[in-house]
Amino acid sequence: MVNPRNEVSLPWKIQEFDELDSTNNWLMQQPSPPRGQAVLALRQTAGRGRLGRKWEVGSGGQLTGSFFIASSQWPHFPPALTLLVGLAVLCALEDLGVEGLSLKWPNDLLWGRRKLAGILCESRPGGMVAGVGVNLKGKAEDYSRELSAKLIHLETLGVQSPGPRELFAQLLAQVDRLLDLCTGGLEPLVELWHSKCGSIGALVSYDDDGEPQVGEVLGLSPQGALRLLGPKGEVRLWSGEVEFVSNPYDAAK
Repeated sequence: MVNPRNEVSLPWKIQEFDELDSTNNWLMQQPSPPRGQAVLALRQTAGRGRLGRKWEVGSGGQLTGSFFIASSQWPHFPPALTLLVGLAVLCALEDLGVEGLSLKWPNDLLWGRRKLAGILCESRPGGMVAGVGVNLKGKAEDYSRELSAKLIHLETLGVQSPGPRELFAQLLAQVDRLLDLCTGGLEPLVELWHSKCGSIGALVSYDDDGEPQVGEVLGLSPQGALRLLGPKGEVRLWSGEVEFVSNPYDAAK
């Protein structure tokens, strides 16, 4: 029997490109990527977010990278991998001294209400591909007006970031640590996610079979679904997204 820790603790092989259309696309198209395969692009020309959205990349510098997680490394509910990757990004940035970060289900890392990083996980034969985009620095004119008001960069926070490759390596080290944490189940990950989530108690809008609703965020289920208290009682979201309606934690910040 293979020791699960040996399945997790593998050296990462980072392949770097000056430019790719999408790091997720590149890994999704590989016939059979080995465990530990990662790819970093200094520039993406067609990056993607969730639900087919375009990931806008400014001229100032972003971390855009993806990595492959084999099925043997993640035997849990597949979408819950997004929660792990979000925590890995948050922990890597906290190690740089960034304060005030929080996670928003399912895939955003926020500073206040502004997005600092995003995650896109996709299933493929043999495992999953996890893509990460972190805003390192940039200018408002690099983005659409609507998006510019929703983003923030490490440079704006006064954080001296290492280069994309160095930060990506630190992020992957956190992925290793968190995968190891989950070898016995998702409970430790869910507990850690709760401690880093800034929206417990917040009111959010969500879609309930095509009908817009508003509910209070209760936290995660043991399997990683989002628990909401809606008009008809508790609701669990396994996919989709939510938007803030109000956040009682704003007053405390």
